[in-house]
Amino acid sequence: MIKLKGEGINPKFAVGEAKVIHTSDWSKLREMAKEAQEKVIVIPTAVPEYFIFLQNNCAGIISDAGTKLGHLASLMYHYNKPGLFGAENATQIIKDGMWIVLMGDEAEVYDKPE
Repeated sequence: MIKLKGEGINPKFAVGEAKVIHTSDWSKLREMAKEAQEKVIVIPTAVPEYFIFLQNNCAGIISDAGTKLGHLASLMYHYNKPGLFGAENATQIIKDGMWIVLMGDEAEVYDKPE
């Protein structure tokens, strides 16, 4: 198990499979968002382009950078989704398919169950 710390966005609890995103290309994000339901999205920075995952009912978002004062954080409050921003190197530590327990200002990351 790996523990990540950061700034909690919306004091909610989420459990889901990780989907790591390394692009901000809008056309690619639209396609990826179709498969994001109930997954915890892991992104390099908290910019509004990743809003599409909230619209497609992701479980939550973890970001390497960003704060709870940013635009994406405001949208997360609106959609009532949890997040963890400022979780340094999350996009390098977390791999697709790992399981994440997201709670407040920390996240626990587990290997994918066999």
